[in-house]
Amino acid sequence: MQVTEDEAVTQEEISLDRTQGILKVELERLDQALKSGEERLNARLVKERASAVKAEHKLEVAKTSYSAWELEQKKFADMAAKEVAQYESQQKTFEHNRENIMQTAADQAGARATAESDWDDSDWAWTGGIEGIEPEADFSAL
Repeated sequence: MQVTEDEAVTQEEISLDRTQGILKVELERLDQALKSGEERLNARLVKERASAVKAEHKLEVAKTSYSAWELEQKKFADMAAKEVAQYESQQKTFEHNRENIMQTAADQAGARATAESDWDDSDWAWTGGIEGIEPEADFSAL
């Protein structure tokens, strides 16, 4: 059986129409997929931008909090340094007063012991010198 030229053209036109229909459907699916992908991408972009703004805000709050914390720590350090200096000053004053009290007590005890002693004043070992020689004498010539 021989196909006539008109029949062949008609079948070709039908085939072409079918192929164009398939192409149209596929192009619509691709357009829909592209549109859907763009919408998802835009939604993610909006979400990420909001997240970035939120992160920037958190960073600013953290910087402010950190600055306040640093200032507070400096105040504590200054207060501690002041207390240490005050303690050291009081300790120095205490040691000085203690030294004065101990020296005064030693002087008074020595004076009382000397006053109450029954030592022989002629004993050169206790009087500070040898009889007949001044206590302040220069012994380097001897």
